[in-house]
Amino acid sequence: MTVSEARQRIKEEFMQKYYEWLNDYVNLSDHDYGWKYGWQKNGKQYKDNQSSVIVFVKYMFSAFRTDDEWEKAGYEREVIHQLNREGFLSETSRKWVRYRYISQATAKQIYKEMKQ
Repeated sequence: MTVSEARQRIKEEFMQKYYEWLNDYVNLSDHDYGWKYGWQKNGKQYKDNQSSVIVFVKYMFSAFRTDDEWEKAGYEREVIHQLNREGFLSETSRKWVRYRYISQATAKQIYKEMKQ
């Protein structure tokens, strides 16, 4: 898989999960939503916009994964490292483990690109 193919696949996965979350927020019961996402509904109405994308990436799905988890998801380690060097993926370390994830800025960019 090339870097551009991986980038596109990550964008598509992100948007698919985003729309699944929006749908689940409206259609799932409080109990089922809590079991699926680990959070209770807060009573807000989310619309398909950048504010909702930020809530989604911050609390629900950031693709916060180790290199091994990226590989299990079907991405080559070197491709993920290249996406990180390019700034598409961000990184952080916790207790000697490095994670790569989609930042809020990247989530906004993905949303803009995929909505066109």
